[in-house]
Amino acid sequence: MIGLFEPVSAPWKVEGIPDNFSFGEIPPDWDRMTPFLETAMRRIPVSMEAGIKKFFCGPESFTPDMGVAFGEATDELLVHLGFGQEYRDRCGTFYTVETHIRFLREVRQGSTIATKSRVLGVDNKRLHLHHDLLVDEDPVPVATQEVMLLHVSQPADGGPPRTSLMHEPILGQSHTIAEAHATVASPDHVGRGIQNLR
Repeated sequence: MIGLFEPVSAPWKVEGIPDNFSFGEIPPDWDRMTPFLETAMRRIPVSMEAGIKKFFCGPESFTPDMGVAFGEATDELLVHLGFGQEYRDRCGTFYTVETHIRFLREVRQGSTIATKSRVLGVDNKRLHLHHDLLVDEDPVPVATQEVMLLHVSQPADGGPPRTSLMHEPILGQSHTIAEAHATVASPDHVGRGIQNLR
């Protein structure tokens, strides 16, 4: 199985995704996909012999909340740090390379949710973030997410995205906020991952 990623994706259902849509398929746009397939097959030569048995094109569901709450929390934090289209065009973007989500309590339909975010750490290429999901102004989180973001950029030769150094204003802003957040103790679950059952 080979997975593809488009650095510049095509919009789909911008008017709104149907509520009953789940794990459905979208007819593939072969003109868009063929260059990515050719690149993937060159990197994995055995795939040229195997051929394409099934080409699946469709959105992914990552979490029961569809990633809306935590996904938007990360997006908003990046905007606060200085990320936008101008930065993306000039310097690159961020990929989520690791995440740990804890679902602690059920959220009832109609509840008002909010997120509280903090920058746990930063270096020249990575951002370590943490989000609390809060409901109806209760300070005790119903879910948490710990996430590691990696800065990447698209090479001028059109090759695959590569890790790259962060630039201003995001780099400076991230360090400033991380230093401010360091005055508050990190949650005790940070860095622990999933418990081994053995």
